[in-house]
Amino acid sequence: MRYGVGTGMLIVAGLLVFCWFLGTGTRNYEPAEEHRVGVDAVPVIHQLPRLSRKQLLHQNREESTTLKLSPSLSHQNQEEATTPKLSPNLPHLNQKDSTTLQLSPSLPSPFIPLSGQDVDGVEKFVFFVGYPRSGHSIIGSMMDAHPDMVIAHEFMLFTEWDKDPNFRKKTYLFNTLYNESYQDVMYGWRSSKQNPDKILKGYSLDIPSSWQGRFRQLRVIGDKSGGNAATVYSQSPEGFCRSYKELVDTVKIPVHVIHVVRNPYDMIATAMLYNADKHGNATTDHPYRNDTMLQEFIQELHSLASAVQGIITNCHLKKTLEIHSADHVKDPKGTLQQICDFLDVECPEDYLQECGDKTFKQLSKSRKLVVWNPEAHTRVKAIIEE
Repeated sequence: MRYGVGTGMLIVAGLLVFCWFLGTGTRNYEPAEEHRVGVDAVPVIHQLPRLSRKQLLHQNREESTTLKLSPSLSHQNQEEATTPKLSPNLPHLNQKDSTTLQLSPSLPSPFIPLSGQDVDGVEKFVFFVGYPRSGHSIIGSMMDAHPDMVIAHEFMLFTEWDKDPNFRKKTYLFNTLYNESYQDVMYGWRSSKQNPDKILKGYSLDIPSSWQGRFRQLRVIGDKSGGNAATVYSQSPEGFCRSYKELVDTVKIPVHVIHVVRNPYDMIATAMLYNADKHGNATTDHPYRNDTMLQEFIQELHSLASAVQGIITNCHLKKTLEIHSADHVKDPKGTLQQICDFLDVECPEDYLQECGDKTFKQLSKSRKLVVWNPEAHTRVKAIIEE
């Protein structure tokens, strides 16, 4: 069958329209929504495909041979950007990624590694010790929002330390943590809607107009994985102290430690409610009761508390700051100023104001949502007195 030129052109045009329709139909983007941090609604700026973090971590394993620089980052040049080698287990954004995904507009794409000048300019390294549900996630996220700090969120540094000997190279370690912070913001992993598998339901740790995932002048870098340090120590105290010493020898700058604490009754109750998928369902009139689970979480907290004390004492930590979640809720600006003083960095007023606005306005008292038997009360009191 023969077609005229005009008929052939119509067929081609129809096919192009059909292909375009198929292409647009295959995308599945998360709509921009509003999430709450405290009492303030925070617009989420990410519109992303429904990909899990595990899927993203295993895509784009090959290094991009050319890194595109952002014109706004004048402190880096092409030679410096291609020098650092990053972990093969971390995603490396390439030009294709930046054209197919609608990512955070506040960050340059693709990821630009730290320059040698950036690495040499870091003055302090920081990690967290503590317990799940203590409030250290919001503290770490607000530190990452500081213009001169980069704090990775749940990188699990001491679990990863022995898996990759390259972490004993300062440039490699710093770039890995910076990349983790960058990805947290780029892919919205601090947002409960973008990362529903995380137990951060009901609020977001994103501070969109801040310096999260980037920096002005990098002076402090680290990882916020409070429960990770205690867990690794409880498994092998000698191994943890050895890793800590190796970390100190690697970074060759002062290592500071932040210990976030919260009312143990609230930590236990919150962890228990999330684990049982009862958070949001239990009320003071109808509290949740599970004596077996309650005893398990009390024992876990006791083990972690003993581990934290062991880390501070046996590993000879030199610089430790204890932060109480209740104090942060009552006076977030004061707490952040205390952290800035501890790390010897300036605390700009706009930074304090913005982070203060994103803090819960009242302290959650999850302990009232759980039934406490006399034995549980006795065991928790013993932990407090130790």
